[in-house]
Amino acid sequence: MRVVGIIRRGISSSSSRLGEVRSSGGIFDPYVYRGAGGKGLPPMMSSEGVRERLGIMRSHLKSGVCAGIIQKHVPDFHVSKFPPVANQIFKDFFEAHRKGDTRALAGLTTEELYASLKGEIKSSKSRGAQRAAFRLVDFKEPTTVLQMRVDRKKHISPKEGWGQVTCRLCSERQLLVVDAKGNEVEAKADEDATTAQNVTVGVFEAFFGDSAGRWRLALVQEFAEAPAGATSATGKTKKSPQAQAQ
Repeated sequence: MRVVGIIRRGISSSSSRLGEVRSSGGIFDPYVYRGAGGKGLPPMMSSEGVRERLGIMRSHLKSGVCAGIIQKHVPDFHVSKFPPVANQIFKDFFEAHRKGDTRALAGLTTEELYASLKGEIKSSKSRGAQRAAFRLVDFKEPTTVLQMRVDRKKHISPKEGWGQVTCRLCSERQLLVVDAKGNEVEAKADEDATTAQNVTVGVFEAFFGDSAGRWRLALVQEFAEAPAGATSATGKTKKSPQAQAQ
């Protein structure tokens, strides 16, 4: 599965797919993920540590302001109620990708992410080739909101701005092989199902001009971080090759 998030600006129209919904065309303020508990921060009493923590405080304050703006324009949005929304989109995203359902993916992702996934699925179908996919088994830790940002361009009305919510999701997934039609290829009798726990930072975007208040995935980043209770050979966090293609 090739998951790509493009940090690029410029409005993308999706009128042919979702009526009035438009993509912002990028990530406003990319979140720098340091791992659970802020691992990797410099010592608190060092000058660098003080600067880092002041930056984190400013970011939290900015998120609070942005949350109020998003709540004003997106029906039913509330920070405490967003994790279940993110979980459902994330689950539906993997289900649609596994089945090769491009129509469903069109409603779950922004134009940039959708273009990459659609190309992968169509290529598999045209060649009659198998491809890798995932089945989301369960969420292993509560999903948390890391950051909220808004963008309202000067040349458009305030109602045509965007809100983005960055979340940390920890899930257990089963690696599958599917055929060109999205059907699961049965594993051999002596092969065990491959499952793994994954930490993902996902950016969800809403267009203020969308009366339905729909949220779509704009960016998916996978991190090699051991979830709570799991063991890991290293304590390092790194982007997947797909995430590095931003």
